[in-house]
Amino acid sequence: MKKKEVKKLSKSELLEILIRLKAQNNKFQKELEEKTAALEQCRMELEAALKKQEQTERDLLAAKVRVEEMSARLEERQQEGGQVEAVTEAALRINDVFAKALEAADQYIKSFREE
Repeated sequence: MKKKEVKKLSKSELLEILIRLKAQNNKFQKELEEKTAALEQCRMELEAALKKQEQTERDLLAAKVRVEEMSARLEERQQEGGQVEAVTEAALRINDVFAKALEAADQYIKSFREE
C-alpha cells in the first residue's frame, strides 16, 4: 500500500490490517520455530551418523590391522611347516640310509658266518 492509501483508511480499518498482520506474523513465527526444531533434529541425527561412521572406520582399520597380523602369522607358519617338512624328509632319508646300512651289516655278518 502506498502512503496516500494508508492515510485514507479509518482507524478501524488500520486496526483490522494490524490484527491480520499480527496473526500472519504469529503464524510465520510458529512455522519458523517448527522448522528450527526440525533442523536441530536433523543436525543431531547427522552428528550421530557421523560418530557412527567414525567408529565404523576405526573398527575397519582395526580389522585391517588384524588381518595383516594374521596373514603374517600364517606366512610364518607356512614357512615353519615347510621347514618341518624338509626336516621330516631328511629324517626319512637318513632312516633309509641306516636301514640299508643295517641290512648291509647283516649281510656282511651272515657272509662272515658262512665262511
